[in-house]
Amino acid sequence: MSKSFATSTVRIIGGNWRGRKVSFTPEKDLRPTPDRVRETLFNWLQGRIAGKRVLELFAGSGILSFEALSRGARHVTLMDQSHRVIKMLERNRDELGQSSNHCVIVQQDAFAQLQIPAKEPFDIVFIDPPFQSDGHLEIIPRLLRQHYLSRDALIYIECPSASLLEAMGQQQLSIIKQKRAGQVHFALLSNQDAF
Repeated sequence: MSKSFATSTVRIIGGNWRGRKVSFTPEKDLRPTPDRVRETLFNWLQGRIAGKRVLELFAGSGILSFEALSRGARHVTLMDQSHRVIKMLERNRDELGQSSNHCVIVQQDAFAQLQIPAKEPFDIVFIDPPFQSDGHLEIIPRLLRQHYLSRDALIYIECPSASLLEAMGQQQLSIIKQKRAGQVHFALLSNQDAF
């Protein structure tokens, strides 16, 4: 007997697609970034998205990438290991009229992918791994070692504790903006003084 899965939606809050809904299939560890956190993040990134290359690891709903596209990103790559998540991301990409060249969706474990050198660096990287993951501190060293970051790249991170966020921010990068919303600690990091 097959189960049918309900879908939920999250709304794009800015840019050309403001108000459009993006569907996602709820899964155990999938937590779309809340509206108020996204609003803060994209205020931080204002004027820094248009024409940029964006990578979203642990994409889940993909809302951060779709927000970036809505605001003029040149290219996004979304990565997630769940087959069901990937299928929903592809459906949303198609409904938004994006090509697979402009919006690349990759079914892959992010930790495994980050062991492979990047073909081209990214300007903005969104990192929101499952909170129970024990690999948070591996991500930034791998991004740096495998050349995923452009010279003035900005990295957004969500994690469950301020101490973990601080530890991630001490890995050759600087925390330039930081906040908390409920149980979510989030920050924008840079590999140089970008602000």
